[in-house]
Amino acid sequence: GAAEAAAAARSTTVPGLGRRLRGDLDTIVLQALRREPDRRYPSVEAFLEDLGRHRSGLPVRARPDTFVYRSSKFIRRHRISVAAFTLVMLSLAGGLVVALWQRSLARTEAAKAEQVQKFLIETFEVSDPWKTKGDEVTARELLDRGAARIRKSLATQPEIQARMMSVIGNLYLKLGIYDEAIAQLEQALEIRTKTLGPHSLAAADSQEELAIALIESADYDRGEPLIRKAIETRRGILGHDDAETGTMLNTLGLLLAEKGEYDEAVDRLREALAIHRRTLGENDEATLSTMGNLGLALRWGGKLDEAEQIHRKALELNRRAFGDDDARTAWALERLGVGLAQKGDTAAAQPLLREGLGTLTHVLGKDHSDVALAQNNLAKTLMLGGDPAAAEPLFRSALDINTAVHGDDSLYITTNLANLAEVLILQEKYSEAVPLLERATSLRRSLLGEDHPEVARVQQRLAYAVMLTGDLDRAGDLYSEALPKARAGWDPEHPDLATLLAGYGKLRLLQGRSAEAEPLLREALTIRKKVLVKDDWQIGEGEALLGECLLDLGRPGEAQPLLREGHDLLQAKRGADDPAARHAGEVLSRIEAAAR
Repeated sequence: GAAEAAAAARSTTVPGLGRRLRGDLDTIVLQALRREPDRRYPSVEAFLEDLGRHRSGLPVRARPDTFVYRSSKFIRRHRISVAAFTLVMLSLAGGLVVALWQRSLARTEAAKAEQVQKFLIETFEVSDPWKTKGDEVTARELLDRGAARIRKSLATQPEIQARMMSVIGNLYLKLGIYDEAIAQLEQALEIRTKTLGPHSLAAADSQEELAIALIESADYDRGEPLIRKAIETRRGILGHDDAETGTMLNTLGLLLAEKGEYDEAVDRLREALAIHRRTLGENDEATLSTMGNLGLALRWGGKLDEAEQIHRKALELNRRAFGDDDARTAWALERLGVGLAQKGDTAAAQPLLREGLGTLTHVLGKDHSDVALAQNNLAKTLMLGGDPAAAEPLFRSALDINTAVHGDDSLYITTNLANLAEVLILQEKYSEAVPLLERATSLRRSLLGEDHPEVARVQQRLAYAVMLTGDLDRAGDLYSEALPKARAGWDPEHPDLATLLAGYGKLRLLQGRSAEAEPLLREALTIRKKVLVKDDWQIGEGEALLGECLLDLGRPGEAQPLLREGHDLLQAKRGADDPAARHAGEVLSRIEAAAR
């Protein structure tokens, strides 16, 4: 109808037209029709002028001249300009709000940093000789005082309290004081979880720090779920290509390797290394740490050649990045040295391990558990190189350090006990070796579980020592328990598997079961020839044992060359007084006497 046509002509709708008419035009008409003459328009010209002002969007005379009314008319006339101006002002206001927020945040962080600085200054003032009157204050005492002050003076400031607990906890960890480190990091995690939420980045950081401390103290069952949760949280917030996520994967990979789950450990460490190379570069400290741990996992799983390549590259990069007198370079030396020793190249391993031990002792002090590990590594290499007398005091020192740091029932001392027992066996002190190995086996069972490959490793040493005392039946039970664990946990070419097989084969020879001994001894010798350097004494031992087995089976023609090669290699590497060399010489003499 007419209303629709009128609305369309004005580019609006009927309701919209109605709203327009109810505005100024309504007012104009009403004023022209006022009953009171003095309230009507004074003339036709005034009436027409208001109609013109209405059409032009100007304020009409018939409306009260208020600020709101005049402003509304201005806005209608200048819609685009006003809209643009409004956007600019909103943008400026928004920027001002952001700037004010950022300034507030910066002031908050600055205040926190100032509080942390003040806290540290007050804590470490106790090292000021003017305040201590010349008394020496140890690092442990400083940390203990700091930890006590954190609990009291920062109780009302949970974020700063958690931050300082994290700092103190990690310092305890670096000193090898594990109980206190774990206690501080547990409290930091509890505070951050409560104040910032269980899925916050701060909580994930605390989970990772606590997991590392638990790994250091060999509490893998508590550490693993923490580090997995931290990775899940961080990936949920920052995605999969984040450098810190790579660091957490590195921690998880090392934990899995310590647990004997070598395949998954290698997968997680390769993933971590790829992330670190992309995000941080080849020479970054985190990249090099991950590279070293990947080499460890490969070596522990029996992939010695690949591990050696990685360790050589890591050592080169660490020397370039940090120099020679640095703990990180020392650990790169240790890893390569141990790998070479495990392959039988003890001559190349010893200078690397001596250099690593010297650096760690200088940097960390002689009573640190890392120094104990380096002593253990060098001692084992000396032992494998045929010098058990030089190895024994180093093993004893490592055991004393770890007992003082970790206590009598930690996983650390199981390695020291087993290695000390092994060096005693080489010196024919069998009755001293057996109780040490019994204790090590019992501790590993309780700490790692019955099926862990590290239980198999120490159990086979116990079996060997028991065999040498003459208790063949018990030795047989121990070997038969250890072999399936070793096959399940180690690579088929792992040198420790060869050691177990050789010992088991020797037992069967002593029991007069040479037919059962032969496949065990052949497999052991095959592994050793494949993975060890060609003149390693363990190859000589394997040749001599297999030769003796073949002689017992009535095959002297096959036995004699093996016995000759084995005897000569053992004598050259371990000396004429070595028990295995002497025994091989005696068996060889029997063959030669029979041939005459």
